[in-house]
Amino acid sequence: MSTVHNERASFALQSIQTFCEKKKEQVKEYRTIVIKFPALVQTQGLGNALTFLHSKNSASHRSLYMTMMQWMKKQGIIAETSLEHLFTLPTPMYRLATEEVIELAIWMKELAEGMIKVEEDVHSDRNS
Repeated sequence: MSTVHNERASFALQSIQTFCEKKKEQVKEYRTIVIKFPALVQTQGLGNALTFLHSKNSASHRSLYMTMMQWMKKQGIIAETSLEHLFTLPTPMYRLATEEVIELAIWMKELAEGMIKVEEDVHSDRNS
């Protein structure tokens, strides 16, 4: 029997794996964005956090935006993956959307930290 927690973890894992397979050159940026996103939602609010992702012209930001929107749609919270639709939700549904996004974002953060290894920048001995 699958629970929403298992579904959320599986969805997060699949989203990260898909991005990493398709956009190998951008995984470092993606990892950074995914790790920072839960705090962004908590400090700025769901609408502002998703608007920020949507406004950026990078595959990493757009992918995370679509992941969050698709999750809310899958959970029956929103009918369309648009900010306009999100902003018209009644307050109880908007709160549910925020809780679901934070829960998914936390899963994604934990998985990204464990799965996406980033080599530390090693400064070479170049003369500047």
